[in-house]
Amino acid sequence: VDLSNLAETLLAITSEKTRYPVEMLELDMDMEADLGIDSIKRVEIMGALQEKYPDLPKPSNVEELAELRTIGQIVEYLQKLAGAEKKKQQHESVNQLDESVPNVQRRPAKLQILPPPDFWEFPIPEGHIALITDDGSLTTTKVAELLNQRGWKVVVLNLPPSLVPEKSPLPAGVNRVTLQDATEEHLQQQLAAIATHYGNVGAFIHIHPVFQANHNSSVAYFPEEKAIIKQVFFIAKHLKKSLNAAANHGRSCFCTVARLDGAFGVEHKVNFGAIGAGLFGLTKTMIWEWPKVYCRAIDLSPDLSAETSAQYIVAELHDPNLYLTEVAYGSQGRVTLVSVPDR
Repeated sequence: VDLSNLAETLLAITSEKTRYPVEMLELDMDMEADLGIDSIKRVEIMGALQEKYPDLPKPSNVEELAELRTIGQIVEYLQKLAGAEKKKQQHESVNQLDESVPNVQRRPAKLQILPPPDFWEFPIPEGHIALITDDGSLTTTKVAELLNQRGWKVVVLNLPPSLVPEKSPLPAGVNRVTLQDATEEHLQQQLAAIATHYGNVGAFIHIHPVFQANHNSSVAYFPEEKAIIKQVFFIAKHLKKSLNAAANHGRSCFCTVARLDGAFGVEHKVNFGAIGAGLFGLTKTMIWEWPKVYCRAIDLSPDLSAETSAQYIVAELHDPNLYLTEVAYGSQGRVTLVSVPDR
């Protein structure tokens, strides 16, 4: 990988994503303190950099990269990473993990069965709304209906028809806003219009459509799913202020609902769209970024009915347990992921 122009490329991408003139950017600037770049914007910048350098090695420890403060530190880190990868390829046999090395513990992820959640009845903060993305199925209809019955003001956001062509029928009293294109600017305009006409967003629920391949020979990849996940990242970015402000007046929520296999993909029985699993990483990042906002990532088996799915989603929204980050519902009931020592 030729990284001779890495610094200039990263400065140009940072300029493009932040709209700061490239001539005012310097390598020693603090990305958060000097430029106001949060974790979502960093993901955008690093994603664009990966497109420019598709062969750039990916860091084994993402947290290491997240701790770097300046553009220059990131450039230096990636250059060292590329150098280490080159040495690894030259001396691959030396760097292979030796299973017999003592004191190296392996902790595989396994499912842990959970009891049903407790139900904490709470109103959405006064003057705020619940915003739900429409997956095009009756699950959206049922979730909107259940929340509407609890006195919540609900608005359903339809992603562009090129991504989700179907529209779920909505109960009386629930409004619909449809995105006409997938640009961030249009999304930002529509979110602002929703706040003006219906109220600030105090709860956000993304219900992800089902993406499944008909074969099991390779990882299922759908360009439309990638575009949907990108929209959810943008939504999180632009709802940051609203959800954190709402948290000062009651419980505000950020919830994502994936449709993998109801077991975080570990049962290997369904060839689901792999990109949808990115919702768990986003939601768990929000838990750290927005400590006052209740965040929960859910995986529902595609075999569940719309009514059952909606009941599970609403139950998780009302769970008082703030220590649980991800939950799945499938063949084993309500489960989460835990790491256990390998015996």
